[in-house]
Amino acid sequence: MGQGSVVKQLLDRQEADPERSDHRDISPLIEATYGGYGSVVEQLSNRQDVNPDKPDNEDMTPLSRAAMQRHKQVVKQLLDRRDVNPDKPDKDGRTPLYPASTANLLQAWIPPIPATILVG
Repeated sequence: MGQGSVVKQLLDRQEADPERSDHRDISPLIEATYGGYGSVVEQLSNRQDVNPDKPDNEDMTPLSRAAMQRHKQVVKQLLDRRDVNPDKPDKDGRTPLYPASTANLLQAWIPPIPATILVG
């Protein structure tokens, strides 16, 4: 049984709180983005009761954590959402773009230029 199916079973329980943070202020979404668990990120971020920009104890968002860990697919998943703020700074004033730029993940931020524009 993979992480995605276990998470689905847990989320199906009425008493489940997908926003509840642990003693370090780490939410389930941040834990999933940090680990690169794309299917879990998808399940959690599709819920209305999950804030995709909820920061942890260092004011890092799920997007920042995914970028820091170089999880390109998770970064793309989060950026595809309209309610994720890629400009939200952490406690040191760094936005998610900073770890993305140091991890060569900028292609997730910048869409490819269409060939019709390049050719003219």
